[in-house]
Amino acid sequence: CCCCCCCCYNPFSKHIIIDDDDYDDDDRGYVLTGDLALDWEKLKIVGTCETLEKNYFRLNCAPEPEKVRPQRVLEKTYAMLLDKWKTDKDYPYTNDQFQSMRQDLMIQNIRNEFAVKTYETHARIALECGDMFELFKCLRQLKYLYSIKGEHRTNYAEFMSYKLLYLTLTEHKLDLVPFLRCELTPNDRKNPAVRFALDVYQAVSGGNWVLFFRLYKNAPLLCKPIMDKMADGVRLHALIAAAKGYRMLKVPVSYLTRTLNFETDSACVQFMVECGAALNDDQTELLPKQCTNLHPPEREEEDDEDKVRKGGLRVHSNNS
Repeated sequence: CCCCCCCCYNPFSKHIIIDDDDYDDDDRGYVLTGDLALDWEKLKIVGTCETLEKNYFRLNCAPEPEKVRPQRVLEKTYAMLLDKWKTDKDYPYTNDQFQSMRQDLMIQNIRNEFAVKTYETHARIALECGDMFELFKCLRQLKYLYSIKGEHRTNYAEFMSYKLLYLTLTEHKLDLVPFLRCELTPNDRKNPAVRFALDVYQAVSGGNWVLFFRLYKNAPLLCKPIMDKMADGVRLHALIAAAKGYRMLKVPVSYLTRTLNFETDSACVQFMVECGAALNDDQTELLPKQCTNLHPPEREEEDDEDKVRKGGLRVHSNNS
């Protein structure tokens, strides 16, 4: 067996990277291990493991059947994880267990209604916890599962709305353009959740922060966690526009608090200070003329994996 090393792209940086932990499967059901691609359909592995809990580990060769759980055991694991999630809300544990479940499904080439339910549930939990990278991996496989199991598309529109919001967040045009032109059918666009995501996309791409925050207040399903990741970028766009448009005036912080959808003036002030905005002495007014170097909020340093998982709308603007 060779060492496992997948060549794949980081959806946030748009660069090709070599990383052992990014993808454990691709849309066709292969796991790449160096120069070797394992085709689970041909291997026909049937698990015999009876253990409900099993930590996720990255494979570098085909596993023994006694280390893989069959579907009847995975269904018990699924029920157990949902019960634990409702009471404990332990995301690191739950995420690890769902990754392990997904791996066992992939190894045995299980691509039925239960597989769809597993990926959908994992995606929702990842969304609740703001884990955009795990959401990305679930959406990636759901695209394939929906394409081969048309009868299991009950929640298709819900996850298409998440995908569009995710692509809007990451600004990955190589995926976004084909998705809008080819994947979304006229019937899909009539669905309320998809229509909502399209409105958000138009608000973000058009720099319409008023519409964005109006939509945010009425976000359906689990759309709000993805929009939370966009919010600072949208706010910075608005701040830059205010600095340019009101250059000879002073802008009340109370106005910006409402416009940028902050709960309090102090939260709005903190955001503007982190962005390098200039305020008057008592921090009640923005001084646009002195805002010459606005930038994304300065936050505590994170490692690369945290940045990928948390996401955030990029802003490449200068107000000078």
